[in-house]
Amino acid sequence: MQFEGYLDLFTTIEALMNVSILVTQGDTYCPPHIKDHGKDIRKTLELAQKLLPFDEGEFLDDVNFMLKQLE
Repeated sequence: MQFEGYLDLFTTIEALMNVSILVTQGDTYCPPHIKDHGKDIRKTLELAQKLLPFDEGEFLDDVNFMLKQLE
């Protein structure tokens, strides 16, 4: 997979998590070995979403751009 930069990668990850969060709101399928899959998925995705370092992604994009200009 190719991304335009770190921020593009982080935005893509966030979009995937947002879709997953929305899907769990109405999902009726639950494997028998998982007691509350919707809650587990939601909590995990919400935590991952909070951990995405967007400010750092913008900084890394800027650094990457400057390094490419030096080459």
